[in-house]
Amino acid sequence: MAAKAIPDLHDLSGKVAVITGAGAGIGRAAALRLAEAGARILCVDMDNAAATKTADLLAPCAGVEVSVADVRDPERVEAAAGAAMRAWGRIDIVVNCAGIYPHSPILETTPELWDDVQAINVRGTFLTSQACARRMQGGSIVNIASKSALQPTRGLAHYAASKGAVVGLTKALALELGSQGIRVNAVAPGAVQTEGTAALSGTLTTDGMPAPDEREGRQSFARIAYPDEIARIILFLASDWSSFMTGTTVLADAGYLLVGANLRRWTSTD
Repeated sequence: MAAKAIPDLHDLSGKVAVITGAGAGIGRAAALRLAEAGARILCVDMDNAAATKTADLLAPCAGVEVSVADVRDPERVEAAAGAAMRAWGRIDIVVNCAGIYPHSPILETTPELWDDVQAINVRGTFLTSQACARRMQGGSIVNIASKSALQPTRGLAHYAASKGAVVGLTKALALELGSQGIRVNAVAPGAVQTEGTAALSGTLTTDGMPAPDEREGRQSFARIAYPDEIARIILFLASDWSSFMTGTTVLADAGYLLVGANLRRWTSTD
């Protein structure tokens, strides 16, 4: 294979990316970065207003469409994949960002809550990957796992289990879809400054970001990630920068597992 120039490695011109959870957080940041690289974006989210807001932000960069879908529903996921095909005739990139992480101690977690977390985080990742892979001619799928898959946090057993499943699913998809030229990788972020983590910690600053708390200092550098820092890794995995990678989970936790493995977690109630 001939070596590519650096600008060509992340050039996604003509590519089509389907991004779930595109209405906020990592999903929105990924949409912005992939659009900047030239991709056309299908913003998939349960929240039409949020997805439309992301689409408005993308309008100057690339072709963009919105599809309102609950990733637990195979019919809605199929409709979303079909929307990308109708708009552009192809799907090259899938980014599975849709996910939830409600705090709930193990002894208080209901079967309904457990099932809901697994349905969105695991079933949704599977259904979206399956629907899009049926239409892809090569390309890249990027799943959002979590450092919780490797080091759980108190009160999030359901989430840790779901993200462990995403890591396993990523490997299985890579194994089966490689013959179609589809690479499948995952990103496992630590804490990220999103609306969801702000709600979990219960604190928001005036700019809508989580206020500093005791999480800081439990990693190699004392802050949590911005969504764009994870989006850059997604761009790497979606582009030819990572052309020889598949079945891999990239840990992006600022050294949390190195420093904080034996410390009390920020959600601890001890």
